[in-house]
Amino acid sequence: MKGLPVFAAIIEAATGVGLILVPSLVGQLLLGIELTGVIVRLAGIALIALAIACRPGPPMLGMLIYNAAVALYLACVGITGDSNGGLLWPLIIGCPVSMTIRSRRSNPVPSVSSHSHITQDEPIFAARLLLAACNP
Repeated sequence: MKGLPVFAAIIEAATGVGLILVPSLVGQLLLGIELTGVIVRLAGIALIALAIACRPGPPMLGMLIYNAAVALYLACVGITGDSNGGLLWPLIIGCPVSMTIRSRRSNPVPSVSSHSHITQDEPIFAARLLLAACNP
């Protein structure tokens, strides 16, 4: 039974990476339509965070990564001028604030050295994905 959730998490993460890097290709392969826009990349970030939350370890890590990634991506969108909604910047500011509140209410995210299943390469990979999403 453990193999199925791991397989699902891998598929979710791969789909999320695809939605961030090549959303039109993923849209053609999955739905037969072209997917574009900010919302598609936000869905990719959500799928990656879901995959992280489903793996062994603290599920709060997936939520914290989701909030950080959404805030960074939306900041890139706001800075480049691709969007100018009235609630964009309050949301960008609100994501880190809610992350801080959530992390203080629950157990803190463990350090990299305390859990062998969290590698040091994961934050670097996530940062590279965000940079790729900011520069489509």
